Amino acid sequence: MSMLDAIDLDSLSSNSSIVACYRPPLGSVDRDIAHEAYKKAVEYFTEEFAGNEDVRGFLAGSTSIADVQNTVEKAKAEYEAKGEKRRPVLRWLNKLCLGFRYYSQVLDMLAQHHPEYVALAWGAIKFVLTGVINHEELIEELAKALTLISNVLPGIKLSARLYQTEDMKEAVANMYGHIIHFFQRAAQWYSKSPARRALSSILKPFELEYQDTVDQIKLCSETINNLAQGASRAEIRDVNIIVQLIHGKMQGIEKKLHTILEESAEKDFRMISHIDQVLQVAVANKTINEAVQLDVTDMKPRICRLEFASILEMLLPETRPENILRKCTSMAIAKRRHQISAEYFRTAADIAKALDLWVSTTSSSLFILRSGPRASSTTRDHAVDIINYLRSAQHKVFWILSPPSQGDLEPSISNILKSLVFQIIQHEPNVLLRFPETLNASHFLPNRNESEWLDLLCLLVSRLEKCFLIVETEDLYQASRQRSGWTQEFLQVFQRLINSVEASRSLVKVLVVTFGNDLSLSSIQQGSVHNFVATIQQPRVIPLRLRRKLPRSKSRRYWQQLSQHKS
Repeated sequence: MSMLDAIDLDSLSSNSSIVACYRPPLGSVDRDIAHEAYKKAVEYFTEEFAGNEDVRGFLAGSTSIADVQNTVEKAKAEYEAKGEKRRPVLRWLNKLCLGFRYYSQVLDMLAQHHPEYVALAWGAIKFVLTGVINHEELIEELAKALTLISNVLPGIKLSARLYQTEDMKEAVANMYGHIIHFFQRAAQWYSKSPARRALSSILKPFELEYQDTVDQIKLCSETINNLAQGASRAEIRDVNIIVQLIHGKMQGIEKKLHTILEESAEKDFRMISHIDQVLQVAVANKTINEAVQLDVTDMKPRICRLEFASILEMLLPETRPENILRKCTSMAIAKRRHQISAEYFRTAADIAKALDLWVSTTSSSLFILRSGPRASSTTRDHAVDIINYLRSAQHKVFWILSPPSQGDLEPSISNILKSLVFQIIQHEPNVLLRFPETLNASHFLPNRNESEWLDLLCLLVSRLEKCFLIVETEDLYQASRQRSGWTQEFLQVFQRLINSVEASRSLVKVLVVTFGNDLSLSSIQQGSVHNFVATIQQPRVIPLRLRRKLPRSKSRRYWQQLSQHKS
């Protein structure tokens, strides 16, 4: 709501009379005072000249004072068009008449000396000359009067539009009546014949016939101007009152604003004091927090080490994988010293080719090393060689090997997955720091099932850029060989691991040693195009008398083939 809307002028008794001087009451419809005044003037003029048919005909079809003015202008234009040819003669005749009029006193004296001869003639000539002069003066005065009215009408219409009061309506109607009266006479004069105009100029000169009406028009114009000036002064006075009221309201607002500012300053002071207190408390707390943080920072590595040791202790297998690998390596070396043949090296060469393809692939893959009949020991030896080769090549490799002697713990897939988790955490302790909230000691409790251990293994392997898993579980196969399709289910566990790790854009390569003949090649290749398969057969036993003749170069050739993969 604006300031002016908040001021009710009608509520001020001292101001209502001033408002009525320049505008109608509030809520009244916007009026066309000029048109109303014209209609009222026409009604008055028609009643005043009720018996005059010329007046009715003159006003017929006119709807405003401008239409009446156009009618007169049209009659004037027609008159001027008809008199254009006689204008030079009238101009010289007018000059002649002015000359006679200049010497009129002398001629009057001659007429007095000889009245019997020249009185009648001179009187006739003087009458004619006076008529000509009056005719010219009448035309000039009519033109001046019409020009005056044309100049006055726009101002009258503007005043009537600005100040729509009853006084203004009466004044405009009165003036329109005189203007219409003048227009009617002027139109009649312009419409007369030349003879009647000349006679009218003599009998009814401008001073007698039109001057009074023109004076009335001037007087009405002055009256309208006075009304407009008075309304303007009243409006200015009203504006002054409004400005004073606004000024008073502004002073009240300034006082309220000053009060608000003082209250705000007081509140700000209290707020600043409160903030200072809060800052002091915050500084004190910050000092305490920094001290506590230092203690916590110092304790955090200790807690991590304790938690890491606790996790390793919970995951620690019955026999460490390093010890099993060390024993299996020693047994494989001792076996090669007494049992070696050309068939063994051919098998090693085939495995080396498959191993080369498996290592060089840029995607996660599964290598299935199948053990033939009575070839489990040889197959384990090859798995041990592959583990040692990958370790010497500085690859991250984690393995599962069947222990040489049966332990107290029953072999199971959960224990295999748990052992792999143990090796990853043991060799990559920083992997736990990547899961500060999702992994803690409770996630490594021994009572977890196979699916939970697999999910945990997938999570850890997915955080390694690249790693190798070697799984040889003859003991688990011997315990589960009675179950149909067990080997296929066992391979599916690691296939799920590969799929999960590959989705996280990490790289894992898994080598699984299988035993028995319950696994078909078609089922192996069905899961992925990146699976590799190699089969190891039982080597032929060389008689003791022929073993010494076997050249040592063949023994070295196998290690050279494996060393090519390292390079």
